[in-house]
Amino acid sequence: ISYGWGYCTVSFYTHKIGGLHENDFIMAAKVNELSVRR
Repeated sequence: ISYGWGYCTVSFYTHKIGGLHENDFIMAAKVNELSVRR
């Protein structure tokens, strides 16, 4: 997480070999929901 005046950046790294895991999509949706609710 990186934040400052007027911004916040959340970065995730996956450890799944060969692509993304279902949990990666779940967390992305939850973070996106937070940005929409502001």
